[in-house]
Amino acid sequence: MRYLFKLFTTVLAFAYTCHSPVYGQVVFKDISFAEAITKANKEGKYIIVDFRADWCKPCIEMEQTTFKDTSVGNYLAANAVCVKIDIDDSDDKDIKHEYKVDQIPTMLILSPIDTSVQLRIIGYKPARILLGDLRFVMDVDVETNDTEADKMNAGSPQKKQRFLQRLGRNRKK
Repeated sequence: MRYLFKLFTTVLAFAYTCHSPVYGQVVFKDISFAEAITKANKEGKYIIVDFRADWCKPCIEMEQTTFKDTSVGNYLAANAVCVKIDIDDSDDKDIKHEYKVDQIPTMLILSPIDTSVQLRIIGYKPARILLGDLRFVMDVDVETNDTEADKMNAGSPQKKQRFLQRLGRNRKK
């Protein structure tokens, strides 16, 4: 009877660890690109698209190092919906052409609102550098509602509109 109990608890523990989420490393959702857009829009998160191939050595190196880093994994879990696109998969060729991906690895950070490219990262990136790039685009200043990228891009249409609105307010006072 003890043997059966030990066997049962071992099988149960193994089954639990196999189905529990992995914390720390980047979790790429096994969903279509369209489903990722819907999910990100609903959750108010960015979309991370990792274009890769099985034969790409830098892609494999990023999977074995950068994407297993706990700081990158935890940050992306909180701020993005991550999907992988194999460039050799015929179903995903349209997405590759739409976003003009001609080098791998290429990682795109897309806006959850209109799926516009906020940042294109090409080539292998160590975790520390990738995390800095992600924060540059995704972290929002609570006071101004701007990201670091917004602050650097002073000529954007949104910046111009805000500037003109501020000018209008100042003239009325």
